[in-house]
Amino acid sequence: MSLNDCLARRRAAETSSPETQPTPPPAAASAKPQSDAKPHAPEKRDAGSGGNDRGLLLRCWNRVIWAMPWTHYMEAQFEPAAPSGADSIRLVFGKREVTLRGRNLAGLMEPIARQSLAEVREKPESNMTPADVESGAPVVWEIRVCERAK
Repeated sequence: MSLNDCLARRRAAETSSPETQPTPPPAAASAKPQSDAKPHAPEKRDAGSGGNDRGLLLRCWNRVIWAMPWTHYMEAQFEPAAPSGADSIRLVFGKREVTLRGRNLAGLMEPIARQSLAEVREKPESNMTPADVESGAPVVWEIRVCERAK
């Protein structure tokens, strides 16, 4: 019997009886068990732990990625559209200051305050489509990370 025949029979047997659970591969034995209801759901943290422990990923258009841990988060400030026509958000993470410039950024302040914002992607203003402009969704066209002035 070939390996393909053996695998086909095993799959057929597993799908024919719903009470039979598949045997996990040996590599999965050392991995953390996951809930059957939501196999890809992130683990929930204790209510008192306060926020996202992974941090904020900043993905720039030139493939540079910054990871800012929420444990170093200090404050954020939103400024509505300036004469340049761009909203801005200033975030302080320990010794770094992050400036986001774009459109409709006020909607990002609540997830920032809850420390639940996981990722911001930069999309250059020249690459924006009319759909991006009309959607009303936040669009960040500049991410600037620099040392914080003391």
